[in-house]
Amino acid sequence: MHCHLLPAVDDGVKTTEESLECLRAAKEAGFTDIVLTRHQMAGVYTVKPEEAAAGRELLQRSIDEAGLGVTVHDGAEHYIDEVFLEKLTDGAESLAHSTAVLVEIPMTRIPPFMADVAFKMRVKGLAPILAHVERYREVVDDPRRAKALAEMGFLLQVNLGSLVGVYGRRIAKTARTIIESGDVFCAGSDVHGPGWIKPCYQEGVAALFEFGDETARRLLRDNPSKIIRGEALS
Repeated sequence: MHCHLLPAVDDGVKTTEESLECLRAAKEAGFTDIVLTRHQMAGVYTVKPEEAAAGRELLQRSIDEAGLGVTVHDGAEHYIDEVFLEKLTDGAESLAHSTAVLVEIPMTRIPPFMADVAFKMRVKGLAPILAHVERYREVVDDPRRAKALAEMGFLLQVNLGSLVGVYGRRIAKTARTIIESGDVFCAGSDVHGPGWIKPCYQEGVAALFEFGDETARRLLRDNPSKIIRGEALS
């Protein structure tokens, strides 16, 4: 859950070969279902859902031909801005056609309208998942901000690479603090290409198991599986 492995749609992989290399590593790490969460940002990344779905079908065909044993699902990572808020009246592209919607915000500040966003999405029956919560500056400065976001109605996602210092030591510490608090809903790779395989699928997964098998399985398997199955998320 959360990767940029749909070829040539954002700042992730550029070719099918790169995607297959990453997906092969994901399978070796134990993953069987992958949600392709391309960036969606007004004026920057604007691939339409039907275009992404067509690309996902082509990628699945290549996966099957390679015998990887992985299923890829439609999805997106939405940047919360005015355009997203305007389109929210019509709903939002979800993860694997579930009620879960992956969103991100500016790294430098938490917008003042976050509670309103969570409320509007929940009213529509959508479950907002806030991507890589440990990376936002205000959360790094005060990890208690993560709990405040969870209390607003956001489900929290942490990047595996954060645990092993991909984004720096402070973010690594923040990620661990938030996981220990029990407020994290799921972990994701946020893989953008082959260079992310080792820190995310290998070292990151191992680091998460340091919190105990129960926690690791809940964040990597149990809760993400609820999304794949289309279960209601609280």
